[in-house]
Amino acid sequence: MNIKNARRLRERLIDSDNPVGFDMGDWFSHNDEPLNFEPCVMDAVTNHACGTVACIAGHAAILSWQDKKSVKDNVRDTAASFLGLDRLSAQRLFLGMWSRKNMVDITIEEAITQLDRLILKAEAKS
Repeated sequence: MNIKNARRLRERLIDSDNPVGFDMGDWFSHNDEPLNFEPCVMDAVTNHACGTVACIAGHAAILSWQDKKSVKDNVRDTAASFLGLDRLSAQRLFLGMWSRKNMVDITIEEAITQLDRLILKAEAKS
């Protein structure tokens, strides 16, 4: 795991000034309309973020795109690369497999707690 980027993601999620909301049930949407392509997402994030939500992978992808480091074709791969996760670890995190809840019921606080667990685990290994 890229601990530095995981911490950046955590800070993004706890930042009360972050204009993009949180919804584990959606990669990205703006006023309940799905956003499917990086330019559309970044336009929404930059110019009219109110009403825009993203899941944990979506927020990681936004950070990667803002860094201009995205070379992946989709949100999942971009976010996994940004966080330094293998495919299985990314799937567990992004699909909420660490929770017994339906994805749409996972709160931002629960996602932050899971990120904290992963960061601590990665720090213990390094």
